Amino acid sequence: MTIYKSTPLILLIVIAITQLTGCTTAATLPKSKALLATELFYETTSNELKGSQPVEAELSKASDMLESAVLAKTEEEMAAMVYISNNQIKTAIQAAEAEAAKERVREIRTLKLNMRNQFSQAEKE
Repeated sequence: MTIYKSTPLILLIVIAITQLTGCTTAATLPKSKALLATELFYETTSNELKGSQPVEAELSKASDMLESAVLAKTEEEMAAMVYISNNQIKTAIQAAEAEAAKERVREIRTLKLNMRNQFSQAEKE
């Protein structure tokens, strides 16, 4: 019989803890098609791009934004975060392409210098 007397007290304690910890019974939004597509885009891109600090920084921002999008309270909020994340992924891709282009320019300059040296040596002979 003492269990029944303490039940309201236990219920009040559970409700209080739930309120204090911020737990709610509201369901989260289902992932939109755009969010699912962007998550796949992120996974594919992050597996393909292993780059410098700027690339990693953009991918990290995109990941954080995707995590926030999953927790969005409205569809509009989710859509906005997906849009931002998608653009951050594209920025990471552009940063990687810029790095590749700079490396190619360095290679071409080295080749050019080697060719000049070879030409100079050939003229001397």
